[in-house]
Amino acid sequence: MLKRLLKFLAWSLGIFLLILGLIMGILYLRQDQIRDLVFESINENLNTEIEVKEAGISFRKFPNAAIRLESVLARGSHNLGDTLFFVKNLYLEFGIWDIFDDEIPIKSLSLEQGSLRLLEQAGQSNWDILKGGSEESKAALRLEAIKLGDIDYRYQNEELKVSGHVDKLKAFGQFSGSNWGIDLELQSQLEKAVSGQDTWLQSPAVLDGKMQISGASEITVKAQELRLASIENIQAQFSSGIKNVLSLQQANLDLNQIRNVYALLGWQWPEDIDLEGLAAIQMDFISSPNTDLRTEIKVQSPDFSLSYADYQFENFQVQAEYYLQGPYDRLEIRNLANESQSLKARGTIRQLEKPQLKLSFAANEDAEFWNRYLPESWQIKGGSSSIDLQVNGSFASWEDLSGPGLSRAKFNGKMELIDLDLEHEGELLAKDLILKSRLSNQNLNIDSLYLKRGKSDLDLKGQINNIWTFISDSISVLNGNLNLHSEQFFLADFLSETDNETSEESLNLKWKERLNLRCLAHIHNFSFRNFSAKELKGDLVLNDDLISGDKISLIADQGQYEGMFEISTPREGDYRFKANLKGSKVQVSSVFASFDNFDQETITGENLEGQLSFQTRLEAPISSDLKLDVNGLEVIADMTIEQGRLRNYEPMQALSRFAEVDELNDVSFNTLKNTITISQGLIRIPDMAISSNVLNMNLSGSHSFDNAIDYVVTMRLGDVLFAKRDKSSDNKEFEEHLAISRRDDDHRIPIHISGTVDEPQIGISRESLGGSLKESLKKQGQEIKDLFKKEEAKKDQGTGLKFEWDEG
Repeated sequence: MLKRLLKFLAWSLGIFLLILGLIMGILYLRQDQIRDLVFESINENLNTEIEVKEAGISFRKFPNAAIRLESVLARGSHNLGDTLFFVKNLYLEFGIWDIFDDEIPIKSLSLEQGSLRLLEQAGQSNWDILKGGSEESKAALRLEAIKLGDIDYRYQNEELKVSGHVDKLKAFGQFSGSNWGIDLELQSQLEKAVSGQDTWLQSPAVLDGKMQISGASEITVKAQELRLASIENIQAQFSSGIKNVLSLQQANLDLNQIRNVYALLGWQWPEDIDLEGLAAIQMDFISSPNTDLRTEIKVQSPDFSLSYADYQFENFQVQAEYYLQGPYDRLEIRNLANESQSLKARGTIRQLEKPQLKLSFAANEDAEFWNRYLPESWQIKGGSSSIDLQVNGSFASWEDLSGPGLSRAKFNGKMELIDLDLEHEGELLAKDLILKSRLSNQNLNIDSLYLKRGKSDLDLKGQINNIWTFISDSISVLNGNLNLHSEQFFLADFLSETDNETSEESLNLKWKERLNLRCLAHIHNFSFRNFSAKELKGDLVLNDDLISGDKISLIADQGQYEGMFEISTPREGDYRFKANLKGSKVQVSSVFASFDNFDQETITGENLEGQLSFQTRLEAPISSDLKLDVNGLEVIADMTIEQGRLRNYEPMQALSRFAEVDELNDVSFNTLKNTITISQGLIRIPDMAISSNVLNMNLSGSHSFDNAIDYVVTMRLGDVLFAKRDKSSDNKEFEEHLAISRRDDDHRIPIHISGTVDEPQIGISRESLGGSLKESLKKQGQEIKDLFKKEEAKKDQGTGLKFEWDEG
């Protein structure tokens, strides 16, 4: 059996070789005839001239036979250029069995090692060289395939120039007629593409794949599974004509490859932008006469991530379109949303390098999400957010979005923040913040803003202007008109600590440098240091240069206050405080306690009691921690003290020891009225009458802030020296001389109290004595002086006081 099989194979091979030998012999014997038939077919079926250096039979295309033409030059049709192609070798392939027929149809052309130049102009092309065969022809050019190998090519029309190199190409189909069409298998490099003034490619790109080409004067190219540069599985289509359109599609593109597309097209990739994810993408390049190249890109991705500088967008769904023509571009965001749909955006961005935004944006996120988009100096902790905004604005760059450029943007929509903490440069600005607001351009209309800071709470309503600019830079001023309501307001919570390490309690107003706010305030409980008030109401102004209050009213110190004040706070120079204040029935001891005894210990709330009513104008330097400089204080005050009581006041105690009237240690009086002035560190008290439980007296003089005193106290001698004098006194001689005053109850004696509060000096001035008392004392002056000296010695021993008699 095996021998029979081997014998059969041997016979078959022998017959095949015999037939092959016969065919080769016939080809050799008929090569001149076959060559003539082929040239006849070429001349009758081409609309151009072909120049050939040499021709001969070749078996390199077996199982087909071929006429090999060397150094072939073909001229283009319609007089469009001199050369359609020039190749080193051109093979005209035909079937081996066709050699026995009278005509030999050419099945395919193979062009190897040369160049191809395709031209279009005014609707005509230079490759339109084929024509239908004549019925009388002995040969026909009925191509089934064209093959290219190692061919440089160039395509050109009025607007488009494309060039490259074909490693290998096979084209099958209909090559002539008004509706020709071919299929291509291509391995090539695309080296250059230029449309008008635009260059598409900056470096060569691999172009491999399978295509279908059809058309007549206009060409349509369709490609499946095309590879362009490093991007594979591209679907492509090219149409020539009045408009040249190249469309590229990839259903599952790695977005990192877009960088390669940018590099391929010679576009500058935006700095600091990174893309990740997979997307369906379509790119259309449209070239028209007398216009710039138009680029259209459509992207749809279910899992898209973008990072730009400090901004991060992760796991987003995106549907967008990008258009570029000349210097103008536009990005249309049809849909941009994260996986949970808590962030959504849509709109238009024109001019990506200098963006013009028209966007709609909605977000329902944890508030901390926004930290990635805020300047580093601002931080949010905890809480949630709900934002629905429309943004319109033009910016010099994307960096301008987080800088002063925000002042040129318009924001419309609403914003709600719930239970978040807000920090700026590490300082807690607000705690448990709740905001319900509407945005109109740069204005924030606050329906409700509630926050806590320290022990304080604030509830604000009103309008704040240029909010985004204020947040985005370090120089813009926040303007606003607000209604402020607070249950508890501790002023110290809104004063920042200074950098002065030597002052443990030092506070300043640096935080207000960028504010310009007007508030209609209603504070139920107000505190600052020792001062506490209820139902504080008024109009407040707060800006870099000024803190002021007008129509202020409050309940404090068991009475009421009202008036206005200003604190000027220039960046250069000293702060200054001005006020017009009115107090009604406030308790003096409480006032001293509220204001820490006005930074002095001479007279305190333990010394003076009563119900105070006053009207005052005052002005003084004030420190950044809101402490008055009493040495620069200027005051004029009309005051009334009712149901007053003065206890343990050292000058009155000295007078008590001088007059030996113990009751002066504790003096009660019904009403005391006067106008007091303070200037250059000196308190001036005009003459005033004091009716007390002890005696009636008049008081005038001055008191400095370094506790130097200069008082004149005028008293009736009968009240002081006789009626209230200690009856145990054994100085009978002094008693006899003082009896002079008993004759006239209207006599007054002026007592001069000088020195300091701690070391008062008491004396009587003769110049102040009047009437008959002065004459009596003049006659008995020396004697009374001697008696006073004796009394002085006595009092020095017990009190440490020094009494002086002024001779006048």
